[in-house]
Amino acid sequence: MQNLGKFAAAWAPPTLWAGLIFYISSIPNLESGFPETADFILRKAGHAFMYLALTLLINRALRKAHGVQNKKALALAMLIASLYAVSDEIHQRYVPGRHGRARDVAMDAIGVGVAWPLVIFSQRRQSS
Repeated sequence: MQNLGKFAAAWAPPTLWAGLIFYISSIPNLESGFPETADFILRKAGHAFMYLALTLLINRALRKAHGVQNKKALALAMLIASLYAVSDEIHQRYVPGRHGRARDVAMDAIGVGVAWPLVIFSQRRQSS
């Protein structure tokens, strides 16, 4: 029973975050009302942030619930988050008013990629 609680505590945050991404992707129009350039920048930065956070949450879950070692957990988290990004863009192709775009996956991948130096730096600081 304790293992189930540990598993749930580790995986609830990335699962809820992935659900939030799915929900946001289901909204037909996400225009902010800002000028077009600012709106574009905000939406693309949002992509990177959402997938940076997802990667960090998955990395934490893999280490806490499964004891996966640091670099392996991070690499696996990056792979899972990247695959979710692709699936999310496919999902958006079926949402009226939305489009699945490769450039959005690229923005998601930037967020995923930013996780690597952040986690490595954090691990080095903790081990010092």
